[in-house]
Amino acid sequence: MNETEDYVDYLDSVKHARGIRKDGNLTIVRYDIINFQQFLDLKDSGDVEKGLVVVPVSPIEVHGKYLPLSADYIETFLALDMLKDALKNQRSDNQYTIFELPGIPIGTGTNRGHWATLHTNRKAFYDVLVNLFESLVYSGFRKIFVMSVHHGMIHAYAMEQAANKVMKQNKDLDVRILSPNHFIADTLFIQDPVKVFSKYIEKHGQEPLSDHEKEALNHDHHAGIMEITFTKMISEKLVDPSYKEAPRNVEDMGAQLKGLISRKWAAHPPLEPDGCGYNAEPGLADSRNWEVLFTDMIKDIGLSYVDALYAEDRKAMEPYINMNPWKGYSKGLEIARRMFLGVHSKRNHLIIPFVLVAIAIPWILYILEILR
Repeated sequence: MNETEDYVDYLDSVKHARGIRKDGNLTIVRYDIINFQQFLDLKDSGDVEKGLVVVPVSPIEVHGKYLPLSADYIETFLALDMLKDALKNQRSDNQYTIFELPGIPIGTGTNRGHWATLHTNRKAFYDVLVNLFESLVYSGFRKIFVMSVHHGMIHAYAMEQAANKVMKQNKDLDVRILSPNHFIADTLFIQDPVKVFSKYIEKHGQEPLSDHEKEALNHDHHAGIMEITFTKMISEKLVDPSYKEAPRNVEDMGAQLKGLISRKWAAHPPLEPDGCGYNAEPGLADSRNWEVLFTDMIKDIGLSYVDALYAEDRKAMEPYINMNPWKGYSKGLEIARRMFLGVHSKRNHLIIPFVLVAIAIPWILYILEILR
């Protein structure tokens, strides 16, 4: 293939972009393309206050040796396209103005132990989001949907914490900010795959999940079935076929706990910066038509969140705030999260040294007793 064939750079995409366009019951606003007067007109018409801001945010990191480094980032835009399609076809009686922010290619790198991953620490990521949300609220926005196809636990908690802070600061304005990351993680990794997928499988006339597929879905943590499927939906040119022969690599929870604490352990396999780069069973990505199953699942999740953001009663949001799905899944993960999630915060500058000293004192006293 000629190297210039089908080549489109960023400026080409801007040349053909429209700042505001209609698509059925949707008015879609490209926030990076409109000018200030257009923004003021939208504010005067009430579209800013009533509209939905979508914030695509995912880091650049290793996804095996067969997916782009930007897999999480570009899949986020695919998920948002699925949401728009669902709003257009399943909520056609409602009118929505959707403000699309430019993508933000940062986040906490679950695979920060790999070369090529671009990692932002939790505190820096949290601060960026707080500043972003505060700016949006100051400009008049009240409903914000933060989308990320990166299921890193610290990444998800940082988004939730930033949202909670800004919502708490603006209670009187009824600011609503939600991210479905923990809901998606709970659906994919913690719940029974049969429970999650049976209705979609029946809808599309597929065979029930095999035992092999059930196990693979519960361990589809990184660069596996879902991410290969999503990236192929965007373009098969982005996926190297080597995934078909990639062997199963699934790491235990102990390795993942260590990865929360130490960069060198935050790789697949741990301690190998040039390792395979996935935590899944990629070879099962072609075992059935996963595209229709994952698409329906993402649409259903997205609609439930948008419905909560627009519900008259704010209580509709409660099931989606501070989900904390890992608490019941692993006590060790929850302890590690509480101890190390905010390692740059003032609180943990005091707590962590105190805990370490408390652990060390009995051992020091024991050794001194032996040496007497």
